[in-house]
Amino acid sequence: MDKGSSDVPDQLLEQLLKGYDALHLEFKLLNDQRRELENKLSWAKQQVSIQSILLLHSSLVMKHF
Repeated sequence: MDKGSSDVPDQLLEQLLKGYDALHLEFKLLNDQRRELENKLSWAKQQVSIQSILLLHSSLVMKHF
């Protein structure tokens, strides 16, 4: 067996590890984006709730006049 053929498993392992690292980084970035979007959605829902309460309150106040 020559030296070149014994390097093949090492090269494959190195490629596998590089691929895993790249996927791990991509997963982390996507997970961070998901968390950020969930936070934005939660904030937007709170704003809609606040606006709904204010509209309801103003319509009740207007009924008294």
